[in-house]
Amino acid sequence: MRNVPLLDIALANRGGERTGILFLKAANRMEVIPLNCLVFEDAVAGVQAAKAAGMKCIAVTTTNPAEKLADADLVLNNLAEMMTDHILQLFTNA
Repeated sequence: MRNVPLLDIALANRGGERTGILFLKAANRMEVIPLNCLVFEDAVAGVQAAKAAGMKCIAVTTTNPAEKLADADLVLNNLAEMMTDHILQLFTNA
C-alpha cells in the first residue's frame, strides 16, 4: 500500500458521490482492491458510494438517523462504539 495524499483525489473528483468513483480512485491510488477497503461515512450518498464501489462501510449517525444509513454493513451512534471485533467480522463474514 502506498502513502498517497487522498485529499488530492477528493478535490479533483467532486460529484458522482453515489457511483463510488471517488472511493475506487482512492483504492487504486493506494494499490488496494476495493474488497479490502473499509469506508466510514455519515452521509447517505457516501454509504451508497461505498457499497457501489464494492467496499465495506461503517456508518455513523452523526448527521443522519440509522434508518437512512441502513445500507451500510454496520451502523453506529458514534465511533466510540466501534470495536476491533466489528471490523474483523466485516471481513471474515464476506
